[in-house]
Amino acid sequence: MGETAHPILNSWQAGSGPPVVLLHGLLGSLSIWLGVARRLARDFSVHALDLRNHGGSFHSMEFNYPVMAADVAAFLDARGLERVHLVGHSMGGKVAMQFAADFPGRLSRLVVVDIAPRRYPPVLDELLDAVVSLDPAAYTDRSAVVAALADRVACLTTRRFLAKNLVRGPDGRLAWRIGLAGINANRSEIYAGVASGQTLPHPALFIAGALSDYVTAADREPIQRLFPHARIVVVPGAGHFVHVDAPDTFCELVRDFLK
Repeated sequence: MGETAHPILNSWQAGSGPPVVLLHGLLGSLSIWLGVARRLARDFSVHALDLRNHGGSFHSMEFNYPVMAADVAAFLDARGLERVHLVGHSMGGKVAMQFAADFPGRLSRLVVVDIAPRRYPPVLDELLDAVVSLDPAAYTDRSAVVAALADRVACLTTRRFLAKNLVRGPDGRLAWRIGLAGINANRSEIYAGVASGQTLPHPALFIAGALSDYVTAADREPIQRLFPHARIVVVPGAGHFVHVDAPDTFCELVRDFLK
């Protein structure tokens, strides 16, 4: 019997030139990258991916950084891409760092957006609890779901971000598009640090938001211990979603670094 093919991640592609792969964060999708992706596509062949349990990609009860890094490698194999630049935000940044550790020969340059390689406290549990506890089928439209989430999620922007994960099923009722069972069962894996027993030689750019607390002064030493050639840039006025809050600055930093 032949081997079962590895499921291939859903993707969006544009442009030509050196390949750049974009990885989103937890409960996001490739759509959050599209504004940046179209701009980078002027100079690069840009591939934005939906990670497993997200967007249009497959669902799985196995959900951790090594398996997600292997998903990216399988995507590269399927597209005939031997070596790429990786840009990852938050959870996607940890996937990118794990890829650097597990597939070092396939990475040219690395951009990590507002995350460090350490284990984090369970800062997203309240958000995950809110999503798990809400049955979207009980609501008629996205705006009603956004309103219903207000009891648990105060920030309207965050509630709208979560609502992007809603789709209508064959019966016309709203449902979560994300693989919620796999995500919820592996919360500890989401907070895990990057597993690597060695320093990694890749040129690396860490971009942090000045208004975010995901990357602190204490993170500089472990970042540069893992990536000795890392450069760390803090973008004024930007929060955790640096590429959304400051797209001009972000694109300029990434383009200059990759070129």
